[in-house]
Amino acid sequence: TQFVIGAAGENDLCLLTLSKRLYRDFGLSRVYYSGFSPEPDTPLDNKSPCPILRIRRLYQADFLIRKYNFDPREIVPSGFLPDIDPKLSWARSHPELFPVEINTASYDELIRVPGIGLITARRILRARKDKRFISPEDTNKIGVRGHKYLDFLIFNGKYYENLLVTNS
Repeated sequence: TQFVIGAAGENDLCLLTLSKRLYRDFGLSRVYYSGFSPEPDTPLDNKSPCPILRIRRLYQADFLIRKYNFDPREIVPSGFLPDIDPKLSWARSHPELFPVEINTASYDELIRVPGIGLITARRILRARKDKRFISPEDTNKIGVRGHKYLDFLIFNGKYYENLLVTNS
C-alpha cells in the first residue's frame, strides 16, 4: 500500500493512524509514502510539492509504530510531525521519563531512548549480565556508536551531558 502525501491536505496523524490500522487489521508488513509532485496542465498543478523531509519523518514515525510499539498519538501530538527526528522529539517532550539508568532500565525503556535501537538494547541487556556500565565508554566496548543517547541515560548513577545532540 502506498500513500501519495501532500495533495489532499491530509495530516500526518491521520496517515500514521491509518497505517497502524492497516498493519493491525490487515496484516500489512509495510506501507509506503511518496511525496506529491504537481504536473503541469492538470487540476492539481497549483498545489505545492510535498517536502522530502516530511516523507523522511513519516518513514521514521512509521518504523517507531511498527517496531517499537509507539502509538501515532504519542509521536504526533498535533496534526503534523515536527521537523526533528520523531523519537528524539518524543523523548524531549517526556522529561519525566528521562534519564533512565542504563544498568536497570527495561528493554522497553531502552528502545525509547534516542540513539538506542532494538539491537543495541539487546546488546546492553546481554552485557549487563556480566558487568555494570560505569561510563559511556563502556557502551563503545559493546559496539554502540554515536552519542545521541547520552542526554537520556544515567551510567551507574552519573549523568554525562551530551553537548552534540542534533535534530536528525
